[in-house]
Amino acid sequence: MSLLKRVQESDIAGTVIASKKVQKEAQKIEDADALAEFLKPGVAIGVVIEGVIPFDARVRAVGLAINGEIGVLESNSPLWPQALKFLACGEYVIHDAKPFLHALANEGIEPAPVLFDTAIASYLIAPGSRAHDLEVLAFTELGISMNVLENGQAALLDARPVGQIAAERARITQKLHERFAKVLEDRQQIKLLVEMELPLEPVLTTIERRGVKLDSDFIALLDMKSIIKWRLI
Repeated sequence: MSLLKRVQESDIAGTVIASKKVQKEAQKIEDADALAEFLKPGVAIGVVIEGVIPFDARVRAVGLAINGEIGVLESNSPLWPQALKFLACGEYVIHDAKPFLHALANEGIEPAPVLFDTAIASYLIAPGSRAHDLEVLAFTELGISMNVLENGQAALLDARPVGQIAAERARITQKLHERFAKVLEDRQQIKLLVEMELPLEPVLTTIERRGVKLDSDFIALLDMKSIIKWRLI
């Protein structure tokens, strides 16, 4: 199924998830049935990652926000393999997917396009801005002050449980998605997001992990042509 079709079927181009109950306390997910209620297309996730990106990145906790509910699952849970199977399909909303895709790759999961990335959406809406971090957008777009590190990496000085941090990121991502999806739809940029920008994320993630093979002879030839052209001018 195409990425655009997935977006349309999950109604992600409009306001998807009601946020009236989102402020409620996050619940710790402790059984498979409870987890299944969260692992549905369009769920907004927030992650806390530890280790150096890309090759040492590991997920500590994932927050999941959908239908006004917020759940938390830590990676040491026996339910984590079940969550990984869903996350491998990319049927979720996230802010800045690449660090998470690196962490999944370190679990042996090939990077896949996500359903919606609020960081990319923010860039498409305001390409002249450099303020696309979740903390900044939470404050400027929603008036919410956050206390998390960029890319969801665990803060040594942050005394809050990692599950609480992940839940907050999921809650903010959900709210930003509601707002940005409508703006992109109104500006007719949804197709640009889902057909060009989102499929590039796993490609760029793989390039960052494996590098790029260059044809040095061809590049040298191009360089020589540039020198010749410069001398002729």
